[in-house]
Amino acid sequence: MSWTPGQQLQSRPYVIESVLGSGGFGITYKVRHLEYNQYFVIKTPLDRLKHDPNYDKYLRGFQKEGEKLKRLCEKPHPHIVQVIDFFTEAENPCLVMEYIPGENLYQIVKQQGALTETQAVKVICQIGDALNFMHQAELVHRDATPLNIMMRTPEEAVLIDFGIAKGINPATSTQTDMAGNRTFAPYEQVGKGSRKKTVDVYSLAASLYYAVTGECATASLGRKLSNDKLIPPKKLNPNISDRINQVILKGMALEPEARPQSVGEWLGLLTSQDPFNQNLEEVDKNPGISQSLPTIAFFIILLVGILMGTSLLPQNLLKEDAPESASQELFRGNYSRLENFLKQKKWEEADQETYQVMLTVAGPKSQAQGRFDLVEWAQFSCPDFKEIDRLWSEASSGKLGFSVQNKILEESKNFIASYAKIGWMEELSVGYSWVVAWNYDPETKAVEYYPKYRPNFDNPPDGHLPAKLEWKTLSGQERRDLRFEAIYRCNLNL
Repeated sequence: MSWTPGQQLQSRPYVIESVLGSGGFGITYKVRHLEYNQYFVIKTPLDRLKHDPNYDKYLRGFQKEGEKLKRLCEKPHPHIVQVIDFFTEAENPCLVMEYIPGENLYQIVKQQGALTETQAVKVICQIGDALNFMHQAELVHRDATPLNIMMRTPEEAVLIDFGIAKGINPATSTQTDMAGNRTFAPYEQVGKGSRKKTVDVYSLAASLYYAVTGECATASLGRKLSNDKLIPPKKLNPNISDRINQVILKGMALEPEARPQSVGEWLGLLTSQDPFNQNLEEVDKNPGISQSLPTIAFFIILLVGILMGTSLLPQNLLKEDAPESASQELFRGNYSRLENFLKQKKWEEADQETYQVMLTVAGPKSQAQGRFDLVEWAQFSCPDFKEIDRLWSEASSGKLGFSVQNKILEESKNFIASYAKIGWMEELSVGYSWVVAWNYDPETKAVEYYPKYRPNFDNPPDGHLPAKLEWKTLSGQERRDLRFEAIYRCNLNL
């Protein structure tokens, strides 16, 4: 059951005003209370998930967490959005929360630039206190990012979106949670759905990183799989004190056991005046022989090269301090054909060529199977990814490219709304949907959705191209759009 503006609920005196957002499991509405004439927020599961074989399980989890949150708010915390009510409307559980107008921390920093250290620490301490309060009630937020930190006033921050269904991966999931959140999440949450309290420690530290630098930190998954380095925040903003720089890095330690084991412990480091020494080299320490092999191989190649009187190292390693655009040697792909198609505004040929050259750049396995291998994709060359985006952007006067797609996604706040704007979805009889077809297996009762790929090459809307980028099927029927993982791993600038 989808609610439409103007619709009045039967169980409570609420009228639907608008849709605020949609995730992989739930949808949130702005509603008006008829008696109080005040605005509230209602979160409820997506109606389409009723086809999912585990729907009853998800509902039980939703109801259990909702009841916990309602009890949590019996003693209101000043920096946690207030839960007002929990009821059922036409067999759909509904969580009612206070409505907080204004902008979130992500939007404020995006528009106004980095906060001062004093401002940022004050906001993060308020949210940290809220997380401590939740942890004492055995609740882990798992999405404590700038997107979910609302500023009620310039001095007062409020944590919203408890992420009731975080960690639930329906078979029919369309992965509509914002990909941007992954840049604030530790790798064990992205890969395994961890619900440990150290997840919130990492996200809170990553939020402080963003608040004082105005930049998103290197994604944890790239740090884990590709040895991407986390740039210390002080390198991006020299005005940051050494203490804050070190405390952020400590909270963003790659391995969960290397972080403070509670938000309270991390806040103690943040606010303490005692000397705090942290070996910055430990932040990206990833124990295990698999991580030491590249280093061993490096020195073996270097030693053999010295004995032979030549260098066997790839040229891009010898020139890693050079700007990415300074030399074609940094690129693994050949972009002459793509550049030619783009100059001639041959969008269809350019779209196909983009896909083919990206398969080549990804690696031999991806090229052989004609779709992206996840291991190779996790190590996809960021200079190549940025170069492809630059070529598309320049040829289209800034209308097309990955960075434009990401900007639209961030403005829309979820995949469905952004795909509608980009032009990758169509209107079906059940309303707007990004799918074009679905198969139903009567034995497993599983529903499989297929993304639309019918690009408009004659007059592409903003962000419409490049479009041909493989969606990857993972466990069960979970699907995800790989481009957004690369956008955040490579810190693609908007």
